[in-house]
Formats: sequence, structure tokens, C-alpha cells
Amino acid sequence: MLATVPFFRPRGTPLSVFFRLKAIRALGHTVDLVTYPIGDDLSIEGVNVIRARPFPGIHHVGIGPSVRKVVLDVLVDREARRRLRASHYDLIHSHEESSFFARKLARDSSLPHLYDMHSHLSEQLHHYGIFGAAPFRNLFERLESRTIREANAVIVISPALLDVVRQIDPTKASKTILIENMVDAADLPGARPRAGASDARLRLGLPSDRVLALYVGSLEPYQGLDLLLDCAGDVVKACPNLTFVIVGGEPAQVDRLRRLADRVSVTEHCLFTGSRPVEEVPDFLSAADILLSPRANGSNAPSKIYAYLKSGKPIVATDLPAHSQVLDSEISVLTPKDRTSFAAGILQLARDPELRRAIGAKAQAFAAERYSFDEFVERTRQALAAARG
Repeated sequence: MLATVPFFRPRGTPLSVFFRLKAIRALGHTVDLVTYPIGDDLSIEGVNVIRARPFPGIHHVGIGPSVRKVVLDVLVDREARRRLRASHYDLIHSHEESSFFARKLARDSSLPHLYDMHSHLSEQLHHYGIFGAAPFRNLFERLESRTIREANAVIVISPALLDVVRQIDPTKASKTILIENMVDAADLPGARPRAGASDARLRLGLPSDRVLALYVGSLEPYQGLDLLLDCAGDVVKACPNLTFVIVGGEPAQVDRLRRLADRVSVTEHCLFTGSRPVEEVPDFLSAADILLSPRANGSNAPSKIYAYLKSGKPIVATDLPAHSQVLDSEISVLTPKDRTSFAAGILQLARDPELRRAIGAKAQAFAAERYSFDEFVERTRQALAAARG
């Protein structure tokens, strides 16, 4: 398996890689994971984490494209070639842009290639400065299309990406498997039971006498945290006993949001935890009264949404395709992407505990019917079989 990400970090693609590894191990396979020389060490039985050689001066990479990532991608490619010469493998499984060189590795070694598509990469470039320029987008479009056409099978994490694959290569439809990011730490075999709200708040040191509105995830601009803090003043003015808890993000991102909270005079109503271990996320969800996803743009369903649904807590989310492909007005509060509307959605739930319970229960029942670790493992089995067949 090739993953051009810092592994492990409790965010986005690294989390997807982690849970994919768990599913593959549940199917009885062993894995050599070739990844960046950056990330927290993580022990998974049957998984050999192989780090590419470090490059002087590169000790951190952020989300999205960068020159640093290009350098590290080359080193991952070299390490993968060394491993292919030294060992025998049945399949090459690549995530995101590692697929661009994995397709050649697969061709040169006569191995099937399974492409794990977490995003429409050429579309995502719009959010990353100079990389959104036409030459970069055109290059990524060509590489992405070629990778999809040449892959033996493709995993997509959202219905929107399924449509992208069908548009690029209609013949690939039968070899494309939708595996939503439906699992979280609480779903894994051996995970401790979800704590009650009081126990979770005590364990995490959160206030017991407040309405807690929780956001969990990265603090990248497309996640919409500026919108959240922009409307926070309206919310706490109308509901002074509400506290926003924001979990995740790099230190510099957290500092920026703290300054923004100070400018809009809501600092006393905001708790910024920074990045926390993935094992703590179920406790944060249990502790919360309201769950937030103020996403500003993008077409992929955020992985947090699935954990949100299973928690039994009500969700307020912007009414974008990223959300509406999973959520509807029966199991969440969907609002237009503006300050007044998002604040109104939060206040609707903050003022009505019975409505919170009703929507949360519907969401949890919906998730129980559709999303489970067993289903995740079964779809992973189908993807591996499609790549080999």
C-alpha cells in the first residue's frame, strides 16, 4: 500500500488509510505500507509501516499540494520500487496522488492496481493558491483520468466521486466500489463502549452546565470555521450558556482562530483543543449537545459526518452537496451558507432539548441501518476482489 500522507495524523486521508488497513487486516491479509518519513508511529498487527527516507529540512507537510509533498512523493516512489524488487506482493493499493506513480509501478511489476480515490484532485486544486492555476489543474486532470482508466479497480468515498469516475471512464463502473468513510474509532473491534454525556465531559474536562456545540476535524479554510466564528456572536448573545468546542487543527491554525474569536468577542464561549488522539473523538461526541459542520465548499462528504450520525446527537450543517448526499432535513438541520442562517440553525437546537433528542435519535437509527464496520469490511473485500479479477 502506498500513502503519500503523514501517517499517522488524526485527520482526513490518514484516518481513511488507518481504517482501510483495519479492514484489510480483518480480511486476513498482511500489508506493507510505504508512506512519508513524517507522522506518529502506530502499531497495527500485520501491518509493516515503511517510511521513505527523510529529506533534510522537511519535517512537516500540511493538507493539500506543495513542493514539499512533491519531494516526499519522489522518495515514496523510490522506496516502493526498492520493496518491489526485494519482496513478493499480490497487489498495489494506492491512495490519492500516490496513484500517479503507482500505476507505472503496477505496470512494470505486472501487479493489479487498486486506486483509492479520496477526492477529485484536479477540483481540489482550486483551494490551494498557485496550484489552482490552469497548467496544474490540466496536468492533474490528465494524470487523474489516466489513473482511473488504467487501474484494475477504484475505491471512491462518496457518490459524487462515483459520478466522476463514470464520466471519465463509463466502462469502469463495474470495477468501482463505493466505500464511504463510515467507520470511526468507536466502531473498531475491542473499542470501549461510548461514554454517557456526564462521564465524557468529566473525562475530557468539559463544563457540565453548558450547552456544548462541537466541531471535530481539520481547520482548513474549506471547512468553514470562519463562518462558524462569524455567527458565534449572534448565537451566544441569544443563548449565553452555549460553548463552542473546536477539536483539531495545527497550532498555527488554532492560534488564528483564537485571534478571530477575540475580534468577534466570543473567546469566553470557545474552547480550542487542538489535535487530539483519535481514541478521544467518541468521548467528545458523547459530551456534545450539538454537532457542527460549517463546510464552505467541496463535493466530498466529510468523514466526520458518519461519526456524527452514529453518535445520536443532532447535526447542523451547511446545505452543500458535500453534506446533502448523506444528510437530509429529517436527520439534521441543513442551512444556507451564511452567518444568519447558520446561527439560526444552532439556536433552533440550543433552545429545544426535545428537538435535539428527536433529530439525534433519527440520525442514529439511520446510521445503524446503513453504516457498520462489517459493511465496511465487506465492501473492502469486494474492492480487492475487483482489482484481482
